Amino acid sequence: SKAGTSGSEAARQFVDHLLPCLDRLNHDHPRLLALLAGRPVATAEATVKDREAQHKVHVLRYVVHKEREPAIPWQIGSDDLDADQRDQWWRGYGRAIQREIIGLPEEYKKRGTAFDELTEHPLLNYLLALLRDRPERGAVIDSVPALYRAMFDYIWQRIHHPHRPRTDEVAKLSPEEYAEILEEIAVAAWHTNDRAVSLSALEAHFKRNHCENLLTKHFKTLSQGFFAVLNSFFVQPQGGQKFGTCEFSHKSFREYL
Repeated sequence: SKAGTSGSEAARQFVDHLLPCLDRLNHDHPRLLALLAGRPVATAEATVKDREAQHKVHVLRYVVHKEREPAIPWQIGSDDLDADQRDQWWRGYGRAIQREIIGLPEEYKKRGTAFDELTEHPLLNYLLALLRDRPERGAVIDSVPALYRAMFDYIWQRIHHPHRPRTDEVAKLSPEEYAEILEEIAVAAWHTNDRAVSLSALEAHFKRNHCENLLTKHFKTLSQGFFAVLNSFFVQPQGGQKFGTCEFSHKSFREYL
């Protein structure tokens, strides 16, 4: 999404611009094919115009449950649909980190279908793999909020890594301050009904809620503090040091905060 527009609006504008370009380029004979990919909600918003059914491909999760996907023609290709691709993913992950992993770890298999919410989604499954062997993570990861809590702690530990030079400005903040600042940034983004928020909206939010001292006691200006904190988390500042808009790289991080 772009500053000043929602993600769905930007997607529609892009598709509306792309289609005439393809028609023009392919007028005499096919020269160019375009493949557009996105999250289901964003994709649905961008395909409101008539489309041929065969032009759409829906990517399924690593595990497909019949009761959750009643629209799938299970009699066609059921062998593929019955496969648990998490085992394949974990074997590939094991090869990538040069460890022998035969499939989805047994401690995760034992937790049943309620735990599938973590392991059947690519991003969550990957975060779970990153955190699996970290003894300092504390509480058992058994839900999406618990996973994000552990991920948040992991980010904080990386900021305060024993071999990292203590010149990082974010290291001035206590864990409680760091968490509260990110929470307020997430609330400001939530108020915009998007995962992106402008610097002016952040400053207005912090001043309105009398929490600017969280940053100004450690940084010369609010802008400097915002840039330091946002550069350390799953947020993408835009425009360099004097960014105008920042965006949470994954919507659920904002929702968790």
